[in-house]
This record gives sequence, structure tokens and C-alpha cells, in this order.
Amino acid sequence: MIKNVILDTDLGSDVDDVGALALANILHNKKAINLLCVTHTTSGLYGPLVCEAINQFYHNDNIVVGVHKGKEFLKEELENNYPIPTSKAFPHKHKSVEEMLDALEVLKDTLKKNDHVTMIFIGQLLNLANLMKSEGGEELINQKVDAIYIMGGGFSDITGLPGGDQPEYNLCTALEESIYVINRLKVKTVFVDGSIGLKVLTGARVCQKYGDSHIVSYAYSRYIYREKDNSRFSWDPITVYAGCVEDNLFEEVGPGIVTIDDKGNTTFKENRNGNFYVIKNNESFDKIQNRLDDLLVEGK
Repeated sequence: MIKNVILDTDLGSDVDDVGALALANILHNKKAINLLCVTHTTSGLYGPLVCEAINQFYHNDNIVVGVHKGKEFLKEELENNYPIPTSKAFPHKHKSVEEMLDALEVLKDTLKKNDHVTMIFIGQLLNLANLMKSEGGEELINQKVDAIYIMGGGFSDITGLPGGDQPEYNLCTALEESIYVINRLKVKTVFVDGSIGLKVLTGARVCQKYGDSHIVSYAYSRYIYREKDNSRFSWDPITVYAGCVEDNLFEEVGPGIVTIDDKGNTTFKENRNGNFYVIKNNESFDKIQNRLDDLLVEGK
């Protein structure tokens, strides 16, 4: 059965979100998934427009992009980055975020119309928290969602990688919402430790092949913290791949229970009655990198 997928992103704070949304579009076009909608979780003015532009670049401009319209969040941090030039260089449906639909409305409407949904969160959990706090939101998740994948947390004892014992950016920058979500989720929830993404650099090959004619290449080559070959760490593309594709690149350790403290530290304990899982790699990081880059290059 083809997975029905909702992707929530903070595109703008880092450029690997561009690669991740591109992967989701590529898999959608290959009919490996059905990308139902995209939601954006910060107050950035240009990130949502780039989301629309990516969908349109892959001929999927019918896929709705919803924007965060709650409390202002990370607006200024995202303004001096790649989204401004990218949103001006590639066409998109709306002229401004003010014209776009509320992410909460998009999520609720999409879940009501679809079953067996996989939700993937590669940014902060504001939109998920808002959905859970809304009238009937938790019930809707419990009835309609098969699994949730979250790029967040640190689980060095599972991955065997350094750095996973530190508070992770996505969960810490919206800590109140992260705590709320983790303490209340009842559906299967899979965490992707940020330390895995640090081992995989992607994007260089698509930049080398296409240059500024390709939206992924254009954005990656303008990101202020890019590597010399225009590649970037792959936290979010890995999370999208793990949530969409069932193969032997990754395995899910669990079930168990995940807890989060008031500093954002996460712990995992195996428990057969739990609903949480943690991703670890089954194959080499070079093989993971090549698989992701292959998709980005061939998906044009």
C-alpha cells in the first residue's frame, strides 16, 4: 500500500529541508508515496513560498502548503538566508504567506479526508502541538495516523554515535511544545537522532550536475553554512527517507518509552507496551549518502 504522507518543515533555518521536500516530491512522482500536503512551522516569510516553489518545480503545485499562523516563532532568524533569493528565482502559487492557508486547518482537513497517514516532522513541533491542543485533534491523530516520524532527540545509546547525549536543536527551540507532544502521543512515533545526519553529506552531486537551473542546487549553493562542495548535513532527507521507504538502510529499535526533561534531553527505554522507536543505520553512511544523492539527481 502506498503511504499517505504529510510533511511538516521549518524550511529556512537550514537548507537540508529543501533536499527533504525535494525527496518527498520525487517519491510522490515515483508513486512510492502520496504526498498529501506540506505544512511550515515557523514565522519566516519566505520559507513557505520556497515550499510552494519546490512542489511546483516537480510539477506538484496542486499539493497544498499550510503556514504557521500562531505565535511568532523564529521569524527574524530566517530572513537573511537562501529562501529570499530562491523564492524570487523560482515560481510559486502565492505572492505572500498572508495569502496561504493556516497549517492547522490544512492538517485537520487533510486528516479528515484520508486514512493510514504517516506524518513526518523535520522542524519544531509547533504545528503538531497546535493540532493536538485543538478540539478533536488528538482523536483525529489516533484515528487517522499510522506513524509519526520526528527529526529530533539524542539517543547515543541506540545509535552508538557521539553527540546524541546532548539536547537537540529542533526539540529545544520549541521545548514547551516538544514536552507536550512527547508526553501525550499514543500512536507509533519514530525518532531520528540528529547525530546520524551529521555523518551524511548530500546535495553536492545535484549542484555539480544542474547548477542554478535546479531549485535544490540553487538553494544549497546559497546557504550561508554550506560545505565547499555545496553539500549539507542530511538530518531531514534521512528522516523523510526513513518515514517513506521501507528497505534495509535503516532499522527501527523499539518499542519503548521516550522521555524528555526540562532542558530537552531525551532518553529511550525499551518497553513492549511503548509506542516509541529510534532509528539506527543498517548500512554504511556512504551507501546512505549515495542513495539520497541518486534520488536527488535522478528525480529531475
